Amino acid sequence: MSSDDSTEDDTFRVRGLKFSKDFTRDLVESALQYTPRDDDVFVVSYSKCGAAFVQHIVHLIFNQGQPSGDYLKWSQATPHLELVGAEAVCKMPRPNAIKSHLPVELMPWSSEAKYIYVARNPKDCFVSIFLNRQLFLKQKSMDTAFQEFISGDMIWGDYFQHVSGWYSKKKEPNVMFVLYEDIKRSPHEVIEKLAAFLGEKWLESIRDESTLDKIVHHSSYDFMKEHATQTVKKFEETPEEDVDAPIVETPAMRTRTFARRGTVGDWRSTLNTKQERQLEKILREKSKGTSIWKFWVDLDEEDDSDF
Repeated sequence: MSSDDSTEDDTFRVRGLKFSKDFTRDLVESALQYTPRDDDVFVVSYSKCGAAFVQHIVHLIFNQGQPSGDYLKWSQATPHLELVGAEAVCKMPRPNAIKSHLPVELMPWSSEAKYIYVARNPKDCFVSIFLNRQLFLKQKSMDTAFQEFISGDMIWGDYFQHVSGWYSKKKEPNVMFVLYEDIKRSPHEVIEKLAAFLGEKWLESIRDESTLDKIVHHSSYDFMKEHATQTVKKFEETPEEDVDAPIVETPAMRTRTFARRGTVGDWRSTLNTKQERQLEKILREKSKGTSIWKFWVDLDEEDDSDF
């Protein structure tokens, strides 16, 4: 079997990277061949690490804190590159942000485009992936899922390599490395930094405190969940003849849902001490020579940081 063949568990590989059956091979291939525009903004993370959350924040920055009330327009304005393919991204109304989970070595690259990478504690990342899988697929034990995660045998590849790869790009002028935990802890401050990264024009547009407050409110879990529910309901109740055809429809697009709160530290109610220590050990080993591990592991060691 070649590295790009389908596998028995309904996954397939493209250029060595594993994808779930929610994705389609042709659209993934087109995504990998996408040529970025100079005005493109990509929001990237490993799965369940905050890409959709930050993509929504960027959308709000571009729209002075006002979320779209039209599901179809919102879907077209917040594309997931690997899910919808290059053609749909080319048709995206701009300015907006393109979501991706690609590792840095497969990411379509341009020195003119902007890349925001969101990193999250691997403990919370694993727990979110596991609970999401249980919610929708109801399969695999915690132990089996944990072994897959630490071995890197995952959709989107190895978490630790994913974060380390993007971390190596953080000093590039067109790359912003953001911690999910910082956004949750200090949303006003991080949103201002995001706006500044996008350009002085966008920073000025949110200088008004009420606009910044709107962005914080409209990117809160409770608002996003309710807004998504109402927007989808409105879309489903619209007569078919009154709806323009979506740009693209895939299995994942048809089941797009807002699932979990994404609480920082949620892993404490799920992981045991052995699993916690194992993740910390692997994080330190795979990020040696950098300060990545310092973000989430409290250790009394000298800082070998390059941050």
